[in-house]
Amino acid sequence: MYNRGFGGFDRGCWFADRFFYGGWGMLALAAILVAAGILIFLFVKNNKKKDTSKDALERLKTRYVNGELSEEEYLQKKKVLDL
Repeated sequence: MYNRGFGGFDRGCWFADRFFYGGWGMLALAAILVAAGILIFLFVKNNKKKDTSKDALERLKTRYVNGELSEEEYLQKKKVLDL
């Protein structure tokens, strides 16, 4: 009743039959997952880099405002951070 044999309604997942037939769909899915992983990794890495430079610049500004750095030292260190 539930299984009509090979080629019947319950022979497998219709999604897998349509999109992964012959392995090409599985290869495409794997490529999409790898590309998504790489994009996520690069996005996270790039955001951490920007946050670090912003934090350093804020600390540098605070030191300058508090009088711990002269104007020349501040400008020199700011130039290094901007690179």
